[in-house]
This record gives sequence, structure tokens and C-alpha cells, in this order.
Amino acid sequence: MNYLNGLKIQQTHTFTDVKLALGYTAVIISAATFAADYKLGWDATKVYTAFAVVAYFLLNGAFTYWMYFVEKDVIFTGDWKGRKVRSQPIYRQWARRAREHALIVVRSSYQQSRKRWTPYIG
Repeated sequence: MNYLNGLKIQQTHTFTDVKLALGYTAVIISAATFAADYKLGWDATKVYTAFAVVAYFLLNGAFTYWMYFVEKDVIFTGDWKGRKVRSQPIYRQWARRAREHALIVVRSSYQQSRKRWTPYIG
């Protein structure tokens, strides 16, 4: 997103940070469960494994929810002159291959949106 960075828009990484935190936590839980099972055996760890499976399931459910309902198709998020900015693709019926980005600038005080259309270069 060199174009948006060239407009002096400060990129924010909140979406990526949440996905990384959820994913790494799930991997750490599964690695710790594997290590405990390998070292102590199944009989000693089956209760902990049950809790780990439930925690892993909940974390991956939260990860999936975050991707499909919170992040959606957002490609870029940032701040520009005190306003929140995000870019996401606009799909049109008549142009199946062509995509355009909508740069949505949300005013923090009025919560109004303006759209600036820029061509998709990818």
C-alpha cells in the first residue's frame, strides 16, 4: 500500500495484531499440551488435554469470527489527520476480474464517510 503511505496515512496494525495474538496463543496451547503428553503420558494429561482442546476450539472460533465478521475484506487501515481510514475492495457484477479500492475516510467527530475511488493495481 505504497500509494496510501505516500499520502501520509499512518498505517495501523490492529487487525493483524489480533489475528497474530489469537493464532499464537492457540499454537502455544497445543505445543504445551503435546509436550506435557509426551513427557508425562496420556493418563496423567487427559484432563488437561480436554481443557486444551476446548481452549483451542474457542480461540480458533474467535479467530474465524474476527476474520469474517470484523475484518471482512479490509486491506488497509490507518489514521490520517485525526480520521480513521480503511481501504477495501469493491466488487462489481459487470467487471469480474477488475477490482477497485474504496478509500473510506471516517470523521471521528461526525462519523460521516467520504469515498475516494482509486484504481486497483495488483
